[in-house]
Amino acid sequence: MRIDARTMACPLPVIKTKQALQTHTTVTTVVDNKIAVQNLQKMAAKLNLHCELVEEADSTYLVTIRQSDSEIATSEVEKVDLKQPTISSYSVVIDTDTMGQGDKQLGQTLLKGFVYALTEQSELPEHIIFYNAGAHFVTADSVLLTDLKALKTAGVLIYVCGACVDFYGLQNQIAVGEITNMYHIVELLRLSSKVIKP
Repeated sequence: MRIDARTMACPLPVIKTKQALQTHTTVTTVVDNKIAVQNLQKMAAKLNLHCELVEEADSTYLVTIRQSDSEIATSEVEKVDLKQPTISSYSVVIDTDTMGQGDKQLGQTLLKGFVYALTEQSELPEHIIFYNAGAHFVTADSVLLTDLKALKTAGVLIYVCGACVDFYGLQNQIAVGEITNMYHIVELLRLSSKVIKP
């Protein structure tokens, strides 16, 4: 199978390739930057799969990931099985509309990529908590809405700070998750095994 991942932002090339490996023994992913190449090579090494790289003249890279010849008899689905994700006792908090400091557009792209990558984890968070400017992400026009709904369907509990909803006037715009209070947020964070803030 061949995947054209040129222009795809991280972590999409890795995620698309990993998904394809569920049903194909060989996947060639076309990318246009060395960071994507390195990420694909790291994924192949982690999964103990053979990886070949061909660099073309126009800054295009063909990364082919496959089982080694001695393992062809083994089902690729068994080797690269993305098992049904489980819920783990960690929480994710999102309190702004960007990830990190610096360029706002890059920060928004990174945050969108972070939440998408979260949907592909084998261990999902027990909670995702939104407060301050992060409250906007649970509304109907949120760029994260599709991924948040997928996480909710998988069993992740999504909460948004009620004071923040009131402050930003979002009372009638909540499209995913449940409004909660600061006491409950503190309790959730206190009981979490760890808290991740992108």
